[in-house]
Amino acid sequence: PVVLLQEEEILNQELARLRTGEDAISFFARNGSGTKVKLLYCNRAEPDDLNTFAPYDLVIVPEDKVNPEYFTVSSNGIVHVEPRQLSEYISLVDWMQQSLMYRVLTSMVFFKYYIHKKVINEWRTNARYEVYCSRRQRLSRACFLTKPLFVEPLVQVHCLIHEVE
Repeated sequence: PVVLLQEEEILNQELARLRTGEDAISFFARNGSGTKVKLLYCNRAEPDDLNTFAPYDLVIVPEDKVNPEYFTVSSNGIVHVEPRQLSEYISLVDWMQQSLMYRVLTSMVFFKYYIHKKVINEWRTNARYEVYCSRRQRLSRACFLTKPLFVEPLVQVHCLIHEVE
């Protein structure tokens, strides 16, 4: 009984130290399915700044504090639960591999600033199209051939010239 109490106390202390999804994964990697704790609930971590997207950063929360979108971590893997969506399962090894790949790729300059460059290019394209539309509108107002009063007679003259040829 004393040994069981000590083991339970050690388990409670270890659980109290767990904060992140990586902590949860390392906990289950050390203890496997032999522990009394079978599931840990996680929410996505709030980003440090609004420009950062970190899909693999999780924060451990009590079951009653989970968001509508949450994750469960067990010794078998991670389940992503979203409202009105099918749940998605991924093994712990695959999660860690994808997390590492994401961090490596987002540390590269090309991928780090990809979203920013894409937004600027999209803005530039829309700005150029806006200038094009305004110039086209101005030209159509100033061009002799686009005046409704002259269009019909010009078409008739064109038809006559075509017949003569």
